[in-house]
Amino acid sequence: MIENTYLNRLRLKEWRRIIEATMPGAKVEAMNDGATDANLVSELEKIRKNGELTDYSDEELLSYGVKVLWKR
Repeated sequence: MIENTYLNRLRLKEWRRIIEATMPGAKVEAMNDGATDANLVSELEKIRKNGELTDYSDEELLSYGVKVLWKR
């Protein structure tokens, strides 16, 4: 198991596509405890109303990591 791997320049959907192609059946979970934090959700709503970060999903912006589960 590799923890805290640094990921850069690829979006969550791209990581999901790569992981599925190399490890069929793998389960990719965004670790997003922030999605339940009312303050973070409220701030994200304000940002969205200003037309910012529209290319990113809430899941991407509120996640702090990704967990991949796979069995051979």
